[in-house]
Amino acid sequence: MKTTAKKDNVTLHLSPCVGICKLDAAENHCQGCFRSLDEIRNWMYLADEEKLAIFERIAERKAFKTGE
Repeated sequence: MKTTAKKDNVTLHLSPCVGICKLDAAENHCQGCFRSLDEIRNWMYLADEEKLAIFERIAERKAFKTGE
């Protein structure tokens, strides 16, 4: 998953969406991108620091789910 892009020497944090949009009700997050519904809904309004924190939570959720 590519998480950043450079434009005019500014790092942009891209959406972690992978196009598999299915909410896992038991885990309360998307099975594709591992974000919660609130994280998905608010993504475009979040500061880069908040997005980076979500990317960290995504990694934790994915590791927990896959056992890595």
